Amino acid sequence: MPGTTVAFLQIRDDAEERNIEAQSFLRASGLPAADVRFFNVLADEFPEQPIGEFRALVVGGSPYSVFPPDEPLGLSRMFTLVRIAARIRLPYLGLCFGGQLLAQALGGEVIRDEIHQERGSYLLKKEPAANDDPLFRAMPPVFVAQESHHDRITKLPPGSVALASSERISVQAFVITGTPLYGFQCHPERSKADFEFLLLKRKEDHGKWGKLLAPLQESPEAEALPRVFFDKIAPLT
Repeated sequence: MPGTTVAFLQIRDDAEERNIEAQSFLRASGLPAADVRFFNVLADEFPEQPIGEFRALVVGGSPYSVFPPDEPLGLSRMFTLVRIAARIRLPYLGLCFGGQLLAQALGGEVIRDEIHQERGSYLLKKEPAANDDPLFRAMPPVFVAQESHHDRITKLPPGSVALASSERISVQAFVITGTPLYGFQCHPERSKADFEFLLLKRKEDHGKWGKLLAPLQESPEAEALPRVFFDKIAPLT
């Protein structure tokens, strides 16, 4: 029987960025902090209990890739958890790296593509399948979302369908059809203010992600998606 606690896997070396990610997710999802357990995968933190005892599995963003040679420690264990979630149809929300992880784990393909990388706020459009999807049905035809990636999904897993795209990226969101498993290329949990804070921090650290490719904008519709996910896809029963 699924529980009330959500498992959130974090794949970030920087403690401050993990905290920003956690706070962004809690705000966007509307979940109480007591209902989410954050696991630092890079410190070998993983759920001790069976993943099926959680309400949902969430995998966040990362500077790492879901393929060699830039994969993080613990990638194989994450693949295993995703495949278990798919087998038991546990609600899954993949955010950027987490969306790529879902695609790669279930037979899709993710590649490094510096030419089509996105960093900043981008306009997304709904794909036709989104009109019949419980998570995307109420979304407007176009909306703004925050982006920060240099890898992209080039092939969806069997049995899945794209829900949103951008001018540069054909898969911005997808679902494994008939299941509660969703993957995002964008960061629906992240606000403009979150990105501004991260941008300043990364500039100070002289990180390569401290430069925008598109100006920042507010993204209220995208930020509503995590809350809708837990209201409609992974509700408390």
